[in-house]
Amino acid sequence: MFTQFYRVPRSEEQQQKGYGIGLAQSQYIINEHGGEIMVKSAEGEGSTFTFIIPCR
Repeated sequence: MFTQFYRVPRSEEQQQKGYGIGLAQSQYIINEHGGEIMVKSAEGEGSTFTFIIPCR
C-alpha cells in the first residue's frame, strides 16, 4: 500500500486525479524521522492511518 506507483495515461473519460505517490512520500518522510506509519482498514468502513514520530 505504501509503494509508489505511476498511472498509465488514459482517455479523458477515464482520467483520475492524483499521481499515486502520497502514501509512499508520507512513509519516506516518517521513516526518515525515525517514525512508523500504520493503517487499519475494513471493507465498507474506510481506513485509518496512524503515524508516530519520536521526540528527541
